[in-house]
Parts: sequence; structure tokens; C-alpha cells
Amino acid sequence: MPRGPAFQIAALALLALALVACSGGKKAGSDGPTGASMPDARPFDTPAPGTPLPIRQVTGLFAEPKDTKVTKATLGIKPASTLQPSDRKSVVVYDTQTGKQTDFGPGTITAPVFNKGRLLYTADKQAWLVDLTTMDKKSLGGADLAYFVDETHVLLIAFQQRNILLNLATGERALANSLSDTVVGEQESLGLGGPLRRHLISGGAILNYAVDVEKLYALKCRLTPTPESDLCGLRFKEEYSVEDGKGNVVFQFRALQASPAGPNEIVVATSPLCDDGNGKQIWCEEELTKLDAASGGKPGNFQYAKGTTNIFLVDLASGKAKFIATAAYDPRTQLRPYNWPLSADANYVVWTEDYCGQTKGKTRVYDRKSGQIKELDQTLWVRMDGGLIGAGEFGARAMIDPASLQYKTVLPDNLPDVTWSDDYRYAAVGQASPHGGLCGG
Repeated sequence: MPRGPAFQIAALALLALALVACSGGKKAGSDGPTGASMPDARPFDTPAPGTPLPIRQVTGLFAEPKDTKVTKATLGIKPASTLQPSDRKSVVVYDTQTGKQTDFGPGTITAPVFNKGRLLYTADKQAWLVDLTTMDKKSLGGADLAYFVDETHVLLIAFQQRNILLNLATGERALANSLSDTVVGEQESLGLGGPLRRHLISGGAILNYAVDVEKLYALKCRLTPTPESDLCGLRFKEEYSVEDGKGNVVFQFRALQASPAGPNEIVVATSPLCDDGNGKQIWCEEELTKLDAASGGKPGNFQYAKGTTNIFLVDLASGKAKFIATAAYDPRTQLRPYNWPLSADANYVVWTEDYCGQTKGKTRVYDRKSGQIKELDQTLWVRMDGGLIGAGEFGARAMIDPASLQYKTVLPDNLPDVTWSDDYRYAAVGQASPHGGLCGG
């Protein structure tokens, strides 16, 4: 794949989004944070500096770990896939409903790939639009990479040239920014289109990630001296906001992670607490800064800080948070923010504890109706989508029924990065772009 300026900018953006560590799971006992000064000592229910007064905060979030009850469960035996693997260079579309697959030859996909029964990919310096019903394709013009901005617009990225925003309905073309943050969606995202900063919440609200990041980073980096000041901006993307359908910001809050759940709901993991080594709970960032300094910043010289984060479901109508579980936390210190699998829909919340820890952790499934948490003796990268659990790094390779814990769909094992259609009928792979592992490997 060419390596022009657009790609380099995108790679930097991806680095900031992919260099994110892992997480954890289980109980703990503590009376809360009693350590020394914290990098960001704002309580969860107080506004960030400069937040307009009308903006509400989520209420009920807390950091202190609580015991979590789980029920041991067994994941069904994973069957062999009936589909054929790709050559890792060609664009291949798998129809999991019919069991058919279509190979379009060498090419690249950049999520969001699917939209309204269509697929978008690039090959031979052309962007191609595929009708998934017929698998017929047509050229949209010259491009090195392309992705859907929404159901009407496509961004065509040509290295060394200006990028084009194409209106599929009218054919109108306009100059555009290759790293536009206007994309709003929930497709599992890879490449230039994601992970997205703006996520659509069922019901019309929008969840924004890292609001006012420049001021946020400047504030926190001043408060937290570190020998790796050039990485300071990568560590503190812990600010979120929620917009209503009119674009008004109605909530702003701090969190380790937040994403859409059910209608008008989000799932939130709070900023984690770590043991300072003397039995006191302090913000993990404070502890990790100390470990960074002790490691001398040498690549591969990883140390670990064991801590906890709490998982909540938040109802946006009331702004109230419901506690789900405390998850153990065991990140590699040089990876920030802490990338670990947490996802939810209207019926379930799923996460994997200690995904990148020294001892691999468990996968847990919370049934929102019964309140029961099932614990699987498996370390899976998980995501709730289409009523199923997607399992697999950089795109699900298998789909699991959360009720029966049986495999429903299995793709070949050796696929490159996978993207799925919104209804999880179609999966697509293409020439894999280089990126690091989820745990820094």
C-alpha cells in the first residue's frame, strides 16, 4: 500500500487509537482512594473546568471497588468454519446466511465498509461500490482508500492529492478532509474511519469521545510531570460528552471508557484505581507514572499495576448510573488509554478481565434482565452487536449467542482484520494494513 502523507497522518491517528491497553476483572476490597494527590482529583459528579453550568453530569458513578458475584459457565465447542480463508491480499465478502463468499481480487477495505446493503473497497487506484444483493460493482473514480461517511456520502482519499467527498445520490463531488470527524456510527471500525469519535446512541443522542482534548491534555499534563511528556496526550483521553438530537451537549463526564448500550443508554467504565504498594488506593495514572519512571522508558521493559475499574449502565433520560460489576485491571504501563473489551446492548453487557494481564483473565456476560453474571474460563476480545457476542481481535471471527453460549457463526481462523455489516450477515476482509497488537505486541 502507498505511504503518502495522508496515510502517515492516518497512521498517527491509528497509533493513538490502537496503542490502548487492556483490562481486567474481579472483585476487590477497599475503602476508596486514600493515597496522595491524584493527577485528576475531580469527583465524577463535578464538571470539568470550563464546563457550562447547564450541562448535567452523570450521577451515581464511583471508583471504590465492590465485590462481584459470578456464576461459572461453559462456552460451547467452537466448530470448524465451513468458509474458506482468504489470501490476506484480496477483498473477500462472506455471506454467513447463505454460506457463499465472493472474491473481488487484490484490494483494500477501510471501515466504515458497509452501508445500506452496499460494500465499499479500493483496488487498482479506484473506489468500487458493491451491491451485496447481486455482488455487482461499479467504479466511483480514483482513490487509494475510501469509506462511508454516512448512507449518502463517501470519502475518497487519494495520496498526494486533495480528498473528495462524494454524494452517492447526486454524484456531486467536493473537497474534504481525509480525517473528518463527522462520521457517526457504530460499525466495528478499522482504518481511517475509526474507531469513531462520534457514536450514535439508539434514540438519537450522540456520544463524543475526548471533548476539548487540547485543553484537557494541557491541564492534565501540567498536573502530572512525566519523563515521557511527548506521550502525555495519549494517556488522558478520559473525557466524554453526550449530545441530544439538536446537537446540544447535555452530559459531560470522565471515564476510562464509554460506549452506546441500549436505547438512550450508555455503558461506562470509571477511571481506575490502583494499589500504591502499601495498601492504599490511588488513581492508576499516578502509580503508572511512577512505574514509567522506574523503567527508564525502555521499550519492552513493561511493568504492571494491578487495580480496578467499575462498570455502569447509564440511563440518559435520568442521568443515573446503575452499578454492574468491578473489573480487575492489569495494564502494560506504556499503553494508554487502556484498551480492553467492554460492550453492551439492550440485553447484555460483556467484557473480558485481564485481557492483557500477565495472567489471562475471564470473559463475563451480564444478563440485564436477570442481573446474573456468567463467567467463562476464556480470554476473548468481545463486542455485543446484532444481539450476539462477536469474538476476535480487530474484528470478530466468530459470533456467539449470549443466552445459550453456543457458537452461531465461525469465520476462518487466519483472516486479516474483519469488518461486518450492521445486520451481521456479511463479513469482509481485504489487504491488511500494518498495526500493532492490542497488547503492544
